[in-house]
Amino acid sequence: MLIFNLQPTFFLFSPIAFLSLCLAAYSAHAEKISDQTKQTANHAMEKKLTEHSITKQPSVDQLVKSLDLEPHVEGGYYRRTYQSDHRATINTPGGERFLLTSIYYLLTKESPIGHWHKNKSDIIHYYHIGKPITYYLIHENGELETVTMGSNPLTGEKLQLVVKGGTWKASYLTDGEYALISEAVAPGFDFKDMVLGEENNLLTLYPQHSTVIKQFSKH
Repeated sequence: MLIFNLQPTFFLFSPIAFLSLCLAAYSAHAEKISDQTKQTANHAMEKKLTEHSITKQPSVDQLVKSLDLEPHVEGGYYRRTYQSDHRATINTPGGERFLLTSIYYLLTKESPIGHWHKNKSDIIHYYHIGKPITYYLIHENGELETVTMGSNPLTGEKLQLVVKGGTWKASYLTDGEYALISEAVAPGFDFKDMVLGEENNLLTLYPQHSTVIKQFSKH
């Protein structure tokens, strides 16, 4: 006859060891739940940020209305936002001018071109929002320069652009719904100081740039 000497199975685990195993199992479970909670929270935050990034850009109509813009003779939309009428004016060959003026300027998909023109005053352009704008500048020496304004300086886009007085300038929104910039003009802007480019005249002066002259002249 076989006789088995059976011992209670709990001899394998002391109370302290058993408690340690329970605590370790609980800790692992709690950590798993915590990770799942964090992942859920992160996913919700990413979704919210994505939705915000999609909807944060205003529409053209919203910009035109909220900034009180009106059509500009060059193309696009504008509104004067500042003139230094609290300071003495400057005497120029064209008459008295403000020391400084500033405007909003908006190009849109429906009005994407700022046609050839030049000003007597220096102009500093400041990029705000939207898509990049390409500027074509014909300097007084006849040299053509192309500059892109946009929000990413790491790709060569300019946040600011200085155009000296006497430089022919055209701008073009190549893609997207709109681009919004500001311009600061010194001495202050006056329509008497602006000349719209006539295609035939510009072609006579700069025949080497005929392609861009024809593309961005106002007809």
